[in-house]
Amino acid sequence: MPIENPSERDFACFLCAKGKAKKLSDICPVCNNPLNVGSVFENQALDGYFLKQFKGRGYYGATYYGTNRIGKPVAIKIVPVKLYEQHEKSFSEEVTKYARLGSHPNIAELFDAGEGTVFYRDSKIPVYFVIMEWVEGVTLTEFCTTENINANVVYGAILDIASGIQRFEQKNLWHNDLNSDNILVKELTPEELQARHSGSRFILKIVDTGSALFRQAFRTHALNDLAFLARHIDTLVLAARKSSASTPKEDLFFLDNLAKIVSRLSDENPARRLRSAEETISALTQLRRQSYLLSEETVAILQYPFEYLNANDFPSDALIWRLFSNRFPWVRDTIMVAAQSTLITGPRGSGKTMILKCMRLKTRLASFSPSESNGTVSDQIDSDSFIGFFVSARLEIGNHSPITKLPPWMTKEETVLYFFHLLYLYEICDTLLYAKIKNLLVISDIAEFDFCSFLSSSLGTRVDSLGSAMSAIKDIQSQILLLQFDPQESSPLLSAKFLSEICAKLKAAVPAFLGKSIVFLLDDFSLPKVPSSVQKTLLPVIWNSGGGYTFRVTAHSESTEFVDSRHNRYNANRDFREVNLGAEYVNSIDLEKKRTVIHECIDDIFKKRFEVSRVPVAQTAQLLLGDRKRWDIAKDIRQRTLDGRIHGLRYYGWDTVVSLCSGDISYLIDLIGKMIDGIDSSHFPLSKPIGIAKQNKVIREYARKELYSLQDFSVQTCNLYEIALHFGKMSLFKLQRDNVGSEKRPAEYLRLEIQWANATDEVRNATAELLRNGVFVDGGFSTSSQGILARRLIFRKQFTPAFPTTFRSRDTFPMSARHFLDFVQNPPSFLRRMLSEAGIRPDQQQLTLDRLFEPSV
Repeated sequence: MPIENPSERDFACFLCAKGKAKKLSDICPVCNNPLNVGSVFENQALDGYFLKQFKGRGYYGATYYGTNRIGKPVAIKIVPVKLYEQHEKSFSEEVTKYARLGSHPNIAELFDAGEGTVFYRDSKIPVYFVIMEWVEGVTLTEFCTTENINANVVYGAILDIASGIQRFEQKNLWHNDLNSDNILVKELTPEELQARHSGSRFILKIVDTGSALFRQAFRTHALNDLAFLARHIDTLVLAARKSSASTPKEDLFFLDNLAKIVSRLSDENPARRLRSAEETISALTQLRRQSYLLSEETVAILQYPFEYLNANDFPSDALIWRLFSNRFPWVRDTIMVAAQSTLITGPRGSGKTMILKCMRLKTRLASFSPSESNGTVSDQIDSDSFIGFFVSARLEIGNHSPITKLPPWMTKEETVLYFFHLLYLYEICDTLLYAKIKNLLVISDIAEFDFCSFLSSSLGTRVDSLGSAMSAIKDIQSQILLLQFDPQESSPLLSAKFLSEICAKLKAAVPAFLGKSIVFLLDDFSLPKVPSSVQKTLLPVIWNSGGGYTFRVTAHSESTEFVDSRHNRYNANRDFREVNLGAEYVNSIDLEKKRTVIHECIDDIFKKRFEVSRVPVAQTAQLLLGDRKRWDIAKDIRQRTLDGRIHGLRYYGWDTVVSLCSGDISYLIDLIGKMIDGIDSSHFPLSKPIGIAKQNKVIREYARKELYSLQDFSVQTCNLYEIALHFGKMSLFKLQRDNVGSEKRPAEYLRLEIQWANATDEVRNATAELLRNGVFVDGGFSTSSQGILARRLIFRKQFTPAFPTTFRSRDTFPMSARHFLDFVQNPPSFLRRMLSEAGIRPDQQQLTLDRLFEPSV
């Protein structure tokens, strides 16, 4: 989350409007006057209002407690006119934006605005002022340091902030500076409390909308309000954990699972991100309802066959296991526990998290239904050759690491290592306690005592049970995040051998673990969510070949470091295996034998979803879509171009949809869900497949939405939307060649092939950006026609129905590293140059480009 703390902002000089400094106690470097002049203006009159007491400063303005003519309390913000002129800001536009918001319970109301004068010594200072509702309370910054925060307060606070943001969204605005000093917390009176639905006795109000932007305003590294909200949720949860020892089970569940909402709010990929305050409120209320219904027994069932596209969102481990299909050959290979650790890469939705969660011991201990016997579950564990413990790096580390500036605890290697070991300690204790309560594993009292003695010496605090150990671990984690804890140099948790010691203690404590491999499962260990420095610190522990354990680590392609903080390099096929799920999928789909396996595996996934749904479709996905024979789409596009009827392409059929998903099964689930949306469940099974027109419309609209969503990415290395759009245009141009389809080699997917010999850091970073964010799928490395090592990037086929290009082309775009950089830095210019070099006149180029999009589907 690219957000700095309020204390890290600059303060502008009120007198000259040119100087600035980090501290209010500083002297202006330009005019040598003090920056902290707020109290000087106290008791001055301003156009019928009175500045009573200085309350605080932002970069531009100062805020006061004041009164109007009849003595009613108001908040008054003043900003020097010079500052607005200096930054070319429009005061009238700012007031207009504020006025649009109207009256809302979670936004401080605007009463008046104007221009006036305040006095500093003998000088007149022209200022703009706004008169707002006075909120008798403290800032969210101050509130989070109090002891008043529990799960109900957290729930109410998030609802209040999200509700205020929703009003901004309704009025087409961003607040754009929703830091914790711009949110005030007021304690309600008994009468006001009666109207609350959350059970919290506090109400939050958003103030200071001076930085508001219209939502269409282009911003590099956009700081949208929901990213701020994610930061505040994380801070509120940390504050609530101060009293975790007395927190009810359902509240702990709620606080723990808020990490999923934080992750979705701050996700760098718009396809996974919560897109609005309304979506956030819905997810929040659903989670709170789920926590109230929390029970020991969970029935593994879906309300709807196409619910939950992400394994992190599943409410039940039993449901994850029941829906998991390990029939893909490369998935079975991943699950097999070999002596070597494994890095699993692949696009979003390729099943990386699902694989790890199904290796997790706690998942494998979960029963499908209350009627399933303990013996059945225990037999499954006995037959396993491994014991797995799962941690989500995205949720447990990424949620606490803003992109622009690391929190201080992440800058210390020893604290990062300590925190990482705590994550697995908590998972181990939680799993053992669950298994013991359920009588699924035999853990004697003596064995538990010995294990807890080891934990006591490791943590430096007395724990006498697994439950107390979990409380102690959570407490230390909170202290680290709140910068109130530094590990002692002698702590065992600072040793790279600590996980090895844990493995030995586990096997001594639990007889069922003897003879089994211990596997530590680390999900989504990806840049930028898990910062580079954190990855470098943890690499020696993760790829420790002599540790007596192995790791299974998932990450997006090109999203992991391979050189640690001591400059040691870790290599695939030496220090770890690498399984590329995306490359396995796309490289297998053209081989008829493997293609059949892919179809069978995907059908198995849908069959499982239909079986556990309350709305049983009772029909395979293949029957829902119907078979469409593979057609030469490249040849079809060329012929339609020549005939002037290119807009007649229709995308439909099982084979087409399987091809389009690029190994991202979540796309396929989402697409078919949208196709059957609105069909009454009583009509299933259908007598014939879903209509071609409906299939085509859903596919085309979905592809277009995915393409347009790239505009929501923060622009970093390259503009993802422009690259996807213009690569599609380049593809169309190549498909119109005379010799298209005449090559004798096997079909390949449309791809870039970048010669890697002279690849600079800039080239490598751009490649990583394209792979991480799903514009291209990782095709691995190959040797180019010139015998040079080349990086293959396969264009994500889901984009292709958005414009007339193909997901099954024989064409590759070979590029030098220099040409590739030219392309990603300025795709329109690169395309124009390429067409001109091919002899296509500018007027013909424009005609071609104008015909890309269908006016209607």
